Amino acid sequence: LAVDSIVKDRGVWVFIAAGNSGNYPNTINVPAVSRLGFAVGAWDPHYDRLAPFSSLGPTIDGRMKPDFVGAGVMVVSTKSKYASFPEELMVGDYYVALSGTSMAAPAVAGVAACFIEYYVYWFKSKPSLGDFVNYVLANGRRINPLYKDFISGYGVPLAPR
Repeated sequence: LAVDSIVKDRGVWVFIAAGNSGNYPNTINVPAVSRLGFAVGAWDPHYDRLAPFSSLGPTIDGRMKPDFVGAGVMVVSTKSKYASFPEELMVGDYYVALSGTSMAAPAVAGVAACFIEYYVYWFKSKPSLGDFVNYVLANGRRINPLYKDFISGYGVPLAPR
């Protein structure tokens, strides 16, 4: 309810990690089950498949989630000086390679940010959530070319050129 309220009342686009409960139906986590937030699953670009830990939909009430999938396996990010990780995950002294839908959600949100800038530049107005979905349908990498499904949603959003 809080996510839906933020999207509706403030006009903020919210991208939420779908969860890492495995490729089993109905495992999308709260708050990714929200009606207006975008649930993001993890895609493994190394093997070109859904990551085996990525949660699947549909939601308990039958809605198709996740909405999108993004790179979520061995994504390099900054490392907190207060956290420790196994040496094989370290990338130098200040970075770490991690996997999870929590790594995929910001990747998709970054593409959405690029899309917003692109849309404002070319159309001189703010895009709607529907505009982003339509852009992904026309320009994203569709895993299921026929329809949104409970495994990959609308597919992998690609940044505008």
